[in-house]
Amino acid sequence: METQINKKTIDETKSLVIKTEKLLTGFKVNSQPTLIKANDFLVDITQAEKGVIERERAILDPLNEAKKSIMDFFKPFKEKLASIKWQLKKDMGNYVSEIEKKEIEKKKEIEKQVAEGKIDIDKASAVLQKFEDKKDVTTVRTNKVVKIIDESKIPDDYWVLDMVKIRKAALAGFIGEKEGVKVEEEKIVIGKR
Repeated sequence: METQINKKTIDETKSLVIKTEKLLTGFKVNSQPTLIKANDFLVDITQAEKGVIERERAILDPLNEAKKSIMDFFKPFKEKLASIKWQLKKDMGNYVSEIEKKEIEKKKEIEKQVAEGKIDIDKASAVLQKFEDKKDVTTVRTNKVVKIIDESKIPDDYWVLDMVKIRKAALAGFIGEKEGVKVEEEKIVIGKR
């Protein structure tokens, strides 16, 4: 495969990082001239980062595109199988539920007949075993599913803030301190040439 990492790419990347690291060995920012020099180093380091990212992208982009194409190809097949499987499981569960309902009704009827002396316990057990044998073909698990029936009644503790949306609205001036949001400024050093 052409996208494999070759020795030249590895050596160039290592060299770039080592060279950048050596620039700062023993360097201290403690005066105006060193601050200016630090700014130059910051620009160089940013360029080095971009170089590493470019090398990484040159290798990963074709792989990611191939992965996406493969996943897109198989997606409809997987979705169809999942749908078929879901429907079959639903049908099986409905049938087992139906058997269980009939079993409960039959148990009541048999208990009544045993109490009245119309059938003996051995015969009653044999009839009930037939229901167990029908259900024994598959394993059924009962899951508890939570469904929201009224969002307005859900306590605030269970809501998650959308920080991206809040940031956009605050920076645009649509919300502010009245809504519990404040825009503050932080200084971040950015190198320049």
